[in-house]
Amino acid sequence: MIEIDPREGSGIIPGEWVALLRPKTAQPFIGVRGAKQPGLRSAKGLSGTRDRDYAYDVFWLVFPLLDNDGQPLLPETSREAELVVRIRNKEGRVSWPIPASIRRRATEIANNRAEGR
Repeated sequence: MIEIDPREGSGIIPGEWVALLRPKTAQPFIGVRGAKQPGLRSAKGLSGTRDRDYAYDVFWLVFPLLDNDGQPLLPETSREAELVVRIRNKEGRVSWPIPASIRRRATEIANNRAEGR
């Protein structure tokens, strides 16, 4: 979970924004888009520790572990993930180490899909 500063929220976010998750070493336009899941805001385990002064439910996203071709998004060779957020002509990035358990799970899902399970 990546949380925006709970004091943020003053301002208007234009509708033409995108969030992509990808391996940090990926080519500039490779990655998967996050799918909006506003219902996650009410999940107790995701609520955070401080009250927020905004109600931008559009920022609750989930990302698949497989890319559009059914391959692991974060393959065994990748060591860092990168979240890229683009709003109009501006871009922000954050990266972090990928736990081995996530790489293994993505490979397992891809193998199961290939086998028709």
